[in-house]
Amino acid sequence: MKKNLTVVCAAVLAVSLASAEVLPYKGSIEMPQIEQDWFTEAAVSMEEALAAAGAEFEGAFTSAKLEVKHGYLVHSLSGIDDAGAIHEFVVDAGNGDILAGLPEETEEEAEEEAAEAEEEEAEPEAEAELEEAVAEEEKPRPEQLELATSMADAIAASLDEFNGFALSCRLAKQGDDWVYTTVIADKDFETATVLIDAATGEVYEPEEEE
Repeated sequence: MKKNLTVVCAAVLAVSLASAEVLPYKGSIEMPQIEQDWFTEAAVSMEEALAAAGAEFEGAFTSAKLEVKHGYLVHSLSGIDDAGAIHEFVVDAGNGDILAGLPEETEEEAEEEAAEAEEEEAEPEAEAELEEAVAEEEKPRPEQLELATSMADAIAASLDEFNGFALSCRLAKQGDDWVYTTVIADKDFETATVLIDAATGEVYEPEEEE
């Protein structure tokens, strides 16, 4: 029994060490367990995280989320530049450092991916067409860059409506309008969702159907 226990402990230790080695980054706010007030630990606001990542590329942010990744509290951000390339960043919620960033795909990388795709077995035509349609639908459009209101300004406007911590913000079309949807939580764990019109920076009020 003792021998078996030793083997199990050694195996667990090996897995733990292996997991530690592959972590992509180390943040300043360690959060191995998520408590109810986890979001109040963020010392860096979502607007500040957007400003830090915004210095790394020119474009518009399309999504932001305060979350726990790899055991650390971070802001996960996604944006699109004027060429339509997607950029993703992970910003430390404790000090504002950029822990990880994914720049646009280079031409060489695109060619390599295309070559690998050709080597794989072809999927059924109907399934491939469906996946392509879904991917095209989800892909951000360059016209998002022409918005009058930035995501940071939209979050600030949302916090004027409901004071608390911004948990997430997403830019999406509602009818013909681009709208920022921000989810906010306060210290009493009450939550609110605020919509901001990206064209005016004001609270979005969808037109009622007649």
